Amino acid sequence: YLKVGRVDDARAIAEWVEEKIAEGDDSLRSYAAEMWTTLGEPDRALEWWQILHLAAPEIPYYATAEAAAHYGTCDPDEAIAILRKQIKSAPTAQAYELLAEINLAQGEYRKAAGIAKIGLKTAPSPGLHRYYAENSELAGLITTDSLASARALLASDPGHVQGSLLLA
Repeated sequence: YLKVGRVDDARAIAEWVEEKIAEGDDSLRSYAAEMWTTLGEPDRALEWWQILHLAAPEIPYYATAEAAAHYGTCDPDEAIAILRKQIKSAPTAQAYELLAEINLAQGEYRKAAGIAKIGLKTAPSPGLHRYYAENSELAGLITTDSLASARALLASDPGHVQGSLLLA
């Protein structure tokens, strides 16, 4: 529905899914969480992500999604706490990327670069190369490592402007 601009219909389906959950179909919880997230309503998604994360704490996706919902509801401190806990138990590129993004948004470029660098050692990804290269530049910490990340970024995204400028 969203692809064709039928937001009201998509919202109605998300509400229907919640009704089904209230009737006892717990298997739809992840659908409700994903639907509200996709609809851009992190406040509605947050409760579902919290339930899913509590029910299955061993699934990193639920922790990262809960953290993203907290961040989307303007609670970055809770998001950071969840991400740090998740990274200690099951590090993923997505968790490091979101943590770096939050630090970037807070103007903590040095922290964002450091988080991305640590993440690259554990769970390398194109996103972490981007966060490391870009935040290193913003923090004035351009090193051979950050330039290597810029090269890796350009290998996966040849048209990335900032990556190109870093290597110029």
